[in-house]
Amino acid sequence: VMSIEQLIKILTPPGTPVFVPTEADWLAVEAEVGTSLPIDYKHFISTFGSVYIDKFMGIYNPFATNQYLNFLKASKVQSDVLR
Repeated sequence: VMSIEQLIKILTPPGTPVFVPTEADWLAVEAEVGTSLPIDYKHFISTFGSVYIDKFMGIYNPFATNQYLNFLKASKVQSDVLR
């Protein structure tokens, strides 16, 4: 498992991350999804915000306004598809 510190050495965070949450924001999201989210995921989002890696892979962020990167919107769509 790679730590956020190790990841930062190979993937430079943006100077100003987009859609970085507060602790209260995380609590609201976790209440909505009904579970705690992994701390490494929360560190990633807090460090990088909404990001596409190498213009190829987007990381879901529950605070993104982009519907294709928003964790909450995407998880609802995927849940509906699987039903």
